[in-house]
Amino acid sequence: MNTERIRSCFEEIIRIKILIGDIETLSLLENSNTELNLDYFNLYQLISFVAKNFEAQLIEHHMTIDILFGEHYNPKLYENFYADPDKIKQIFINLISNSIKYAGDGTQVKIILNNTASDDYLIQFKDNGQGIQEKDAPFIFERFYRVDPSRTGHNGIGIGLTLVQSIIHKHLGEITLMNKEETGTEFEIKLPRTP
Repeated sequence: MNTERIRSCFEEIIRIKILIGDIETLSLLENSNTELNLDYFNLYQLISFVAKNFEAQLIEHHMTIDILFGEHYNPKLYENFYADPDKIKQIFINLISNSIKYAGDGTQVKIILNNTASDDYLIQFKDNGQGIQEKDAPFIFERFYRVDPSRTGHNGIGIGLTLVQSIIHKHLGEITLMNKEETGTEFEIKLPRTP
C-alpha cells in the first residue's frame, strides 16, 4: 500500500470519527433531559480561536474571515457571553467548515456581532460565495439532507447544519437562512441574553 493510499484511508477514518461524534452530539441534544454546561466566556475570543484553527485551509482556498461589529454591538455582553462554550464553538466550526467546502475559492466570510434592541445577541454569518439554491433552501436544516454534490464538488453527510440548529434551539435561540443565491449565503442567529 503506497503513501497516498494510506493518507486517504487515514483521512476517511478521521471523517467517519467526526461524523460519529456529530451524530452522538445531535442525539444528546435532542434528548430533553440533556443539560448544557453553561458558563461565562468571551464570544469574540472564541470565534477568533476557531477561525485561527482553519487558517491553513483558508490560505489554501484563498479565503478570508472577518469578525465585525454591528451598529448595536455591546462589547460587555459579548465579553460575558453565557452559554455552553463547547457547543457554541461547534456552531462556528460547522459554519466555517461549510463555507470552505461549498462557497468556493476566494470567498470572503463575515461574522457580524450585534445586539437587538432588547440586548439579545444577533449574529450574522455571511459569505459572498456560491449561494444555496432556492430549491434546497427549505431543507438545509433537515437531518441527512445534502445539496447536489455535482454542483458543489463535495458529498457531505448532511448533518452539520442540523447540529448547528439543534445547539441554537437548546440555547432557546433561532437560526434563519437569509437566502441570497446569487450573492452568497447568509445565516442570522438570535440568542437570548440569558438562556
